[in-house]
Amino acid sequence: MNLPENTFKRRLLAGEPQIGVWATIPDASVVEAMAGAGFDWILIDTEHTPVEVSTIPGLLQAAAPYATSAIVRPVVNDTALVKRHLD
Repeated sequence: MNLPENTFKRRLLAGEPQIGVWATIPDASVVEAMAGAGFDWILIDTEHTPVEVSTIPGLLQAAAPYATSAIVRPVVNDTALVKRHLD
């Protein structure tokens, strides 16, 4: 099985400019609206917002149908927490 191309990473490595937005509201409809607005990336911030680990899957699912890259910023650089986000 081939994984889809990671356009966000490819464009970073190529030095291409990208325009993104930070999602700070834990609501899938807000993330979906941002994803549909044409941003290259959306950063879902759990460090300075009320976004919890349990809400991340729904927010990622809301962005998934769109051509935007979703990034999650953990609240702390903790191995166990990062593993929970990756799960």
